[in-house]
Amino acid sequence: MSKGKKVGGTKLSPEEKRQLPSKEQSLFRQIVKFYETKQYKKGLKAAEQILKKHPEHGETLSMKGLTLNCLERKEEAYEFVKKGLRNDLSSHVCWHVFGLLYRSDHDYKEAIKCYLNALRLDKENIQILRDLSLLQIQMRDLNGFVQTRRQLLTLRPAQRTNWIAFAVSHHLVRNYDMCLHVIDAYEKTTTQDTAKAQDQKKDRGNDSSSSSSNNNSSGSGSSSPDEQFETSEMVLYKARVMEESKQFDKAIGLILSEDNKLLDKLGAKEALGRMYLGSGQLDKAEALYRELIDRNPENTRYHDGLFNAMELLGVDKGFEEDVLPLQVRQKMIREYEALKEKHPKCIAFVRRIIDLHSCEDDPKGENFANAVDVYARPWLKKGVPSLFQSLKALYKNDKNVDLIGNLFESYEKSLRGEEKLPKEEDKQAPDVLVWVLAFLAQHYDYVGQIQKALEKVDSAISHTPTVIELYTIKSKIMKHAGHLDSAALLSDHARQLDLADRYLNCHTVKYMLRAGQINEANSLAVLFTKDNVSSNSKDEDKKKKEKTDPLESLKNLHEMQCMWYEYEIGRAYLKLAHSDNGFENTGRALHKFNYILKHFDDMQEDQFDFHSYCLRKMTLRSYLDMLKFEDKIYAHPFYSKGAWGAIRCYLQLHDDPPSERKQKEQEQEELMLAKMTPNERKKYKAKQRKLAKQKQQQSEAESAADAKEGGKGNKDTRPFLVKEEEESQKLLYTEKPLEEAHKLLQKLQEYQKDDPQVDTQLLLFEWAMRSNKLLMALQAVRRALKIDRKHPEAHKAFVRLVLENQKEGDCKKKLHPVVDKVMTNYITEIIGSASTLEEYTKNYIEVVGSTSMLHGLAGVEAMCLVKPRENAEELLKKNLIGKSWFGASYLSGRVTTHESCEAVHKCLQREDKFRVLEQEWKQNCAKHFPYSAYFEGSRVAELAENPSSVLKVQSALDSLAIQ
Repeated sequence: MSKGKKVGGTKLSPEEKRQLPSKEQSLFRQIVKFYETKQYKKGLKAAEQILKKHPEHGETLSMKGLTLNCLERKEEAYEFVKKGLRNDLSSHVCWHVFGLLYRSDHDYKEAIKCYLNALRLDKENIQILRDLSLLQIQMRDLNGFVQTRRQLLTLRPAQRTNWIAFAVSHHLVRNYDMCLHVIDAYEKTTTQDTAKAQDQKKDRGNDSSSSSSNNNSSGSGSSSPDEQFETSEMVLYKARVMEESKQFDKAIGLILSEDNKLLDKLGAKEALGRMYLGSGQLDKAEALYRELIDRNPENTRYHDGLFNAMELLGVDKGFEEDVLPLQVRQKMIREYEALKEKHPKCIAFVRRIIDLHSCEDDPKGENFANAVDVYARPWLKKGVPSLFQSLKALYKNDKNVDLIGNLFESYEKSLRGEEKLPKEEDKQAPDVLVWVLAFLAQHYDYVGQIQKALEKVDSAISHTPTVIELYTIKSKIMKHAGHLDSAALLSDHARQLDLADRYLNCHTVKYMLRAGQINEANSLAVLFTKDNVSSNSKDEDKKKKEKTDPLESLKNLHEMQCMWYEYEIGRAYLKLAHSDNGFENTGRALHKFNYILKHFDDMQEDQFDFHSYCLRKMTLRSYLDMLKFEDKIYAHPFYSKGAWGAIRCYLQLHDDPPSERKQKEQEQEELMLAKMTPNERKKYKAKQRKLAKQKQQQSEAESAADAKEGGKGNKDTRPFLVKEEEESQKLLYTEKPLEEAHKLLQKLQEYQKDDPQVDTQLLLFEWAMRSNKLLMALQAVRRALKIDRKHPEAHKAFVRLVLENQKEGDCKKKLHPVVDKVMTNYITEIIGSASTLEEYTKNYIEVVGSTSMLHGLAGVEAMCLVKPRENAEELLKKNLIGKSWFGASYLSGRVTTHESCEAVHKCLQREDKFRVLEQEWKQNCAKHFPYSAYFEGSRVAELAENPSSVLKVQSALDSLAIQ
């Protein structure tokens, strides 16, 4: 009689039920082996053989489910694993398998629960403990990680990885003394083992042959490269722990005593420099940083270390020239002058001197201008296009802007008159003038003088029409001028001058997307993606079939995590969604933004494999750096941009619900059918029936393929573009868009604690208002105003919130009295000295309204919300239309831009009563932006008739045979 059945009427215990006959036990071991070797079909077959005789065996059912999961049959996998667990709740194998299933779906919290249940049944299972420790460090359950690594070390003290992991676990919880104690204990153990091994070799005698003796002596005399690396990393890691625990003297002594074992000499010197500063040994720190500067003078971190050692900067503070006293800056300048004599080719020294002079109390700015002069001349002579980018940070000071502009104007005047730079005897090459003009074009573009910028860049192009960078500069100017189509045309022209340049191709794609030319941009974007067709395929017909659509290669951009492209195309679709082109583009935009979010999720998941790898390979310092990076990965600017875009899409979907949208579609279809003739209506309905039938047949064929392939049929064989469109359509009908938006907002808030963003708080406010959560909306507004008290959108949000709180609606009635009191106190605190909301809004207009046109508009909008009967036209004339927003102060500070002017005009267009003001505003903007397509400037008609006229040099290029 086989085990697992009743014997003499007695029911068997779970342990007895779990026991299989010897044949089935062998099969079960084979299932585990097949799973480990990824032979899933064989494992599935073996599991089915056992289940024929023992259909209720829990562990076999669980292993079958785990195997099915690897064959992408998720639903069946969960069914079998849960059934196996129900049949044998006391089996650690079933719980472990259930945890593995959750882990494969990245549900780590549930996986940890399953592992803990498995450990209650088998407390010393090494594999489960290892898997649990990996999940704990992945989820940053550091205290649990410490306990699990302690158990593993207790069970397997002979394994080096357990010692290292236990030490690292204490390091992560900042228990530095215990971390060092574990490392010391491990080193003593390894030293003793090494000594014993050497003694055993000596006891064996010298009876072997001379050749083998030579081989042994050579092998024992030197360690392998891997051992040398591990020893070096252990010393530097130990020193890092000491440094973080402020044991600077011990760390310094360790590095100096073990210097001959260190392979990363540069890393050791950098660590020593930090430790010398921390311990107050400034003379040694200064000498060391001077040595590092001699090694790499361009590294500005070494400069900061040197000045910290010289007590010119505070320890651990960066280089902030605008907060340094004049005497300190003068000392630093003298030091840089001395270093420059020793390293005359170093650019960083000259650039830092400019920064130090930029805020010096010099009425004429001669020192600053001379420093820029010394810095710029070599760049101009060498023809370095990035000169303006390297000096752009200086433009935050208006005085600097004038000095730089005057300096380069003097260059142009001298080169045109004498073909020489000022104060130089030698004549310069003709291209120096081109780069001076290129710089001036960017300079005037930055300060808002569009016409002057175009004159300079056109002059440069006429001088030398073959310089590619001139067209990219002009494309940027045309973008700021408001003609995106011309900007895209210029960028594409630059691309055609060098078709092998990937940067130019990407630049053109970006500008085309901003101009709304999505199809053209996609056609260019695939040019630098790899082709999926096999290179060794000899079947030409097959190749042609596989390459039906070049745009299929767009999927490679997503595989390469090309986030700038996904963000730009998402913005382009969202822009179309806001226009009259329908709501379908909202789904497309959301789909692109979701790609960005998925990339960051993938990066976060990818660290899982490195937890065990880094400990095994002893790359401990890199491992800690990786953990710090992963802890802040969702604070990356690209994640914020992608999340903001996705949240805006979800809010838009909430404002236009799927049910109403479907009803609108049906109504539109009925109206369309009503306009058709009977024959046209009959053809249309026949076509719709045909499409529905084709879709049903396709679905049935896919289901049949799934059943035939036994799991492999789940592989998505749809063309990429079809798949993209279908997934975008699904996103349009998201059932709970506010919940999806809230998930993203929670993550943004969690990871932006150290650097909160206004956009996140404003989007949280919009979500809270739609969710009728007034207290959360108030908290979001408070944080936004704390970041930027003058922010126009934050001001409008606060006014909206106060007015909503004053209403006696359902939302107000649901508020708890305590919450209502808290809100009242917060609102009173924000309003401050103003007695009423109306007075607060008036103060904003008077004090902040002149900051920019957007601030002025926000003040007027808020006042109209507070006092609906207020004469809005008079307010707009006084605080917006009547002000000189196109003055030099607003333009040079980039306060007035085409984008801000367009935003104001769109706001005025919403109300019919502002039609006269809207036309007046449009005329004012058209005067300043003559190339603006939006404002229909005076030069737009010329560009519409002949788009290539913006190039200005077509004839010259044709004569040079460049095209």
